[in-house]
Amino acid sequence: MDVRQRILVVDDEPNIRRSLVVRLENSGYRVDTAENGQEALAFYQRALKEASPYDLILLDLIMPGLDGLGALDGIRQHEASSGISQKDRTPVVMLTALSGSWEEDARYEGCDDYIQKPFKTETLMEIIHKRIRPPQSPGIG
Repeated sequence: MDVRQRILVVDDEPNIRRSLVVRLENSGYRVDTAENGQEALAFYQRALKEASPYDLILLDLIMPGLDGLGALDGIRQHEASSGISQKDRTPVVMLTALSGSWEEDARYEGCDDYIQKPFKTETLMEIIHKRIRPPQSPGIG
């Protein structure tokens, strides 16, 4: 059984998804990817149904179809209707190349943090580690 923490990466740009997968897997996380908000909701709900929820979701703000805020709203509504407390909900970190007032909207909708694109690996890992513990190195435990 793989006990590594799971992160769902949601971004419509294949190069960004690949880059994040490499960074996160090299840091010891298991990573799934989705290319839009609708796919992200399906992955999220399937993970809960299989009793293997994501430890964190990295969610792009602007995507075709269901955007990041719509997906975030769907995630938070599902948690509320399932009786998942705010303390136990899945941390969601928004990714965006935009700057401005969207940050207040995203936080209002239940976003836990955000990262401005482009970003350094150190910044990404710092924000992730604020929300979930870093993976243990092999052989330590």
